[in-house]
Amino acid sequence: MASYVLLALYKRGSFVEAIQLLIWLAKQRNHLGGYRTTQDTVVALEALACYAAFSGANAIDLRLNITAPESQFSSLFSINSYTYLTYQSREINTDTDINLNIYMEGRGFAVFQMNIFYNLDSKVFSQILQHDKQEEAFTLDVDVTDEIDHDHLMLSICTRLKNSVVVSHTGMVILEVGMLSGFSLSPGAAAPTELIRKVDILPEKVSFYLDSLNKSEVCIILPLIRKYKVARVHDAMVKVYDYSEPTRGASQTYNSDDLHNMKACSYCGENCDRCRPGITITMSSPLLSSSKSSNDYSIPCLFLCVTALFIRV
Repeated sequence: MASYVLLALYKRGSFVEAIQLLIWLAKQRNHLGGYRTTQDTVVALEALACYAAFSGANAIDLRLNITAPESQFSSLFSINSYTYLTYQSREINTDTDINLNIYMEGRGFAVFQMNIFYNLDSKVFSQILQHDKQEEAFTLDVDVTDEIDHDHLMLSICTRLKNSVVVSHTGMVILEVGMLSGFSLSPGAAAPTELIRKVDILPEKVSFYLDSLNKSEVCIILPLIRKYKVARVHDAMVKVYDYSEPTRGASQTYNSDDLHNMKACSYCGENCDRCRPGITITMSSPLLSSSKSSNDYSIPCLFLCVTALFIRV
């Protein structure tokens, strides 16, 4: 709605009146540069593009100086007719609160955006999710079944529209399944069906595009396979939401108790002997004489032990 108003002000030539609305609209963008829905993104970018074109590439001459006195951080951004199409960014690493001073001078339109990424303790996050569940539009039950060798997991996900939701069915629904650290979806396990239109597989998550959901429960069984051995595995997230109305959704975390409580020494031995320095790897080569050792380990085991040492520190 704000984007349509901004376009109307542009057509009417009320550029000064539109500045505050332009600033507000730019602040609503997410960290990827878009907005909550596809329609919001298209209309908002159209409105912002009109004012970007109005300012003109030759008229842009901006300088931004960002400083943080407590950490000695300082960065200068220059936006002119040569760099106005270039995305400029700078990463700030800090473990404490930081105050940024932003000084800008010159002329033209530009978007300055600061993204903050942080982690929440899994218990605190679970409490927040539990508090919000009453307002969720979907039921979402996630269950994990461990195999004896811990190299295979069976993930069961069941969901449906809640009876309290006004609509009887949805349009397309997105089901995002985060992967536990070290695990991935078994090959060939995510083939499209009548319910599943499309599957996107990424290293950290798998996204299912479901045709529709109603108030009858549907379940999806996903076999997971371990690719890397990771100690103290943290919770992963499962989200389901309406594609055309993302606020209509639900989320749930899941984990394996055994993997969450497993220590690095479960892989390295009780005394961590296999993770100590001085591991000998026996390799045969026609150019080298063969050697024998009572402690022969493979290359993957060596990488595992290095990781375990870092975990213990």
